[in-house]
Amino acid sequence: MSLRNTNDIAKKLIPRRIMILSITILMIMVASYSYTITTVGFISPSAVLPLRINSTDITDESGITKNSFKKNDFVRISVNVEMATAPLSSNSLSYRVIFTVIDNSSKPVYFDSVTGEISAGVSVIVDSIFQLPSDSSIGTYSIKTFVWSDWLPNGDALTPSVGTGYFMVS
Repeated sequence: MSLRNTNDIAKKLIPRRIMILSITILMIMVASYSYTITTVGFISPSAVLPLRINSTDITDESGITKNSFKKNDFVRISVNVEMATAPLSSNSLSYRVIFTVIDNSSKPVYFDSVTGEISAGVSVIVDSIFQLPSDSSIGTYSIKTFVWSDWLPNGDALTPSVGTGYFMVS
């Protein structure tokens, strides 16, 4: 075989090898990306705290986001609760979302709780609607939402944090 034939063969093989290597690297990257995406879902930090509050939204009764209300207006609080997908979590779980609204003088204005059941890897929205009293004070109101297993002393927190929100009453 002459040197020229060897060079011709090398010219034909090198681009094919580069293409095969490129395709192999691309396939590895796609497989790694798919694996990461499927495992990046919410993973519970422990079996004790299998839920989390993703958001606490404040809207009017028709679902329009607002941050300012008037006396006698209806206020809807929507809490998005998600259950972990990790092996430490059970398949389903009963929960109680507790809603509290405090006015600007630290006086409780509203209190409610809603119970439900949630499955692993699922996100649910829990709503509570109330009407601001006609004698509501003007100012900033704070909302705190908690997710518990039951009432105290039998209940335990199911989320590592509290949902919060604020709105104005004018």
